[in-house]
Parts: sequence; C-alpha cells; structure tokens
Amino acid sequence: MTAREQGVDDDGGEEEMTAIIEEDWSKHLGQQSMNSRFSHYDKTTIPLSITSDEEDDKVNNPLVLEICCMNSLTPMDMMDLSYGYCDATGNRVWMGALLFIECMVRPLKKKTATAKSNNHDNNDLIKMKALEKLRNILFCNKGVLELGAGTGVSSLSVAMAGTRDENIHVSQITLTDNDPNVLSLCKVNCEVNLQDSISYEVINLEWGNERIASKMNPQDTVIATDVIYDIQAVKLLFQTASHILKDGGYFVLSHVPRASVDNAHDYSTKEVLENFIIEEAARHSLFTISKNLELESKEKCKCYDDDSSISPDLLGMLSQDGCAIRPNDLKGIWGDGGKIMSSEQYSYDEMDSVGASIMIFVMNKSISE
Repeated sequence: MTAREQGVDDDGGEEEMTAIIEEDWSKHLGQQSMNSRFSHYDKTTIPLSITSDEEDDKVNNPLVLEICCMNSLTPMDMMDLSYGYCDATGNRVWMGALLFIECMVRPLKKKTATAKSNNHDNNDLIKMKALEKLRNILFCNKGVLELGAGTGVSSLSVAMAGTRDENIHVSQITLTDNDPNVLSLCKVNCEVNLQDSISYEVINLEWGNERIASKMNPQDTVIATDVIYDIQAVKLLFQTASHILKDGGYFVLSHVPRASVDNAHDYSTKEVLENFIIEEAARHSLFTISKNLELESKEKCKCYDDDSSISPDLLGMLSQDGCAIRPNDLKGIWGDGGKIMSSEQYSYDEMDSVGASIMIFVMNKSISE
C-alpha cells in the first residue's frame, strides 16, 4: 500500500512524497492450520492420445488425464513456503513426468508400413518398433510401482493408456510418497482418472526404510520421474528400488539434472551427475543394460536370448549413446516437427538442452561389479 507524506524540497518549499509501506500479512499465519495443503489447486488436462491422427480409431473419444495440481502459488502459499509450512515439490507436474509420457505412453503410429506417406524414414520406423517392444517388456501385464509419485501423473498415464494399448496394459500400479498431504492429492487424482478400470494402491513409503520396503510385494517394474533434487537422495532412491524390485526387474528413471555434484573431472555438470547416478545404482545391483550384458558375459551367466529382456541392441535402436534415451532420440518418431503431445510448455529440443533423459536399469543380484 502507499501513503502520502509532506516533505521539503531543495528550494525550501513543501513537496508531497509517496512512501511505499509493505503490508503485514504475518497476522494471517496464526489463523491457518499447520498443514502442507495449499489454498488453491489447479486442474490440468494432459492428452494421452493424438486426436488429429487419422489413424486413431478413437479420435472421437480422446484419452485425457485430469490432474489436480499446483500450477501457480497464491500470496498466502508463498508466505507459507517461506515459513517452511508447505512444499510445492510433490504438488506439481514436472518435466521428467512429461518426458516419461512422451517416451512410454504416447501412442505410436499404427500403419508403420506407409512410411513415406507419414514422412518416416527407415531409422524412425526401427525406433518405433523398438519402442513398442521396450514398452511391452516394461509394462505389459506387469506390476508397476512409482517412487516419489507426487500427483501420480506418471503411473496414471501408463494405467490409463494401457486400457487402449495392450503393450502397456499393466496388472496393477502402486503409487508411493512420504508426504501424507501429497498422498491425499494423489488419491484424488486416482479416483478421478482410474475409477474401477485398474487395480491401484496409494501408500506412504520413506526412501531408505528397509523394514517397510522389504515387506512390500516384489515389483516387476519401478519408475521414478524427476525425483533427484538432492544429491544425498540418490543412494536412498536406489537402495529403496533394489529392495522392492524382483531380480531381473527394471527401474525406469526419467531424469532431469537438478542436483549438483563436485566437478572434479573435465566433464559438464550433467555428465558428472549422470555418471554418479549410474555408479550409485551399480552399488545396489542395478545396472545399465549394456553394463549388465558386459558383466554377465564375464561371469558366463544368462545373456539376452529371449523376448522378455531388454537387450543392448534394442536400447541401441533408441539411444544414440546406448546409455539413456534422450528427448532428441524420440524427436523423429512421430514426424511432427519436434512438438510434444503432453504439454505446450516444452519441446523435445528444450528438454534435450537441459539434459533430460530416460535411464533404464536392470536388477541383477547374481553379479557384482
């Protein structure tokens, strides 16, 4: 607010001045309960099907995810944040979740044989078929658990899309977080979107709590999207995933570099962080696909000889470096100029520029690095 004051100018005359007085909102804090629910939530719709695609036989019934989340903060929310009463992290839809949807959920073209009419070259067709097989191995008739689920958007996208795509038709999803209020929000989103279409469970799980994790049903696939904000959390993340996964199961990490590490080598920060993640995963018997094959070959144990495993050749069809699937690896598959389906906020180029990637690890307790 402003207030008028009388002052004296340089010539001795009176001058009217405007003083800026900051409004005191602190009195309102005592009226609010000490919980981490925000005063306002937005409703965001995330498309899971491309309605403009003539090949989509459900064009008149598009698949849409309706998510209750935080898109912006009110002044009172910002005050609560500054006092440590609220944490917006689990209440928003982050880039990592959108990349996960693009890679693992976005519908693939059906008539792949008509490559020229769809402006697909052979390389993009190969990628499309490889991505279809990858999704099938990770999700088809599998139990899927999400760590740090937040709003639940990643798990919900797989569950909903699986009702139309048999390659990602999961048997059950389990959504976990350690914030009770975030879990309440997640439950709301599950009720709105899933109804009775698929079996799901929302539970409290603190990373690193081996007692609770060891009591959970072993999972085929564990996912986590955009969850590494603190470098200290990486160890707990993989420790928890290793306790939950079946031997031979997969951990899918949709990663956006946010945590920092000491750069003691001649690498960019993104590369150092990625290497740190891979090294920490290996300490918990979670290996990249190529590293797993290398170690199995040394120990002369099982190699990739069936359709139920992700081979380095399969991942190599999707990834330029064979380590992770990056946004620009996906860019040409849909032939739409690099636009993403799930949001107008980002493009593949923007996601790629910040170092976002999909990293896939396999649980293998029979080998040691």
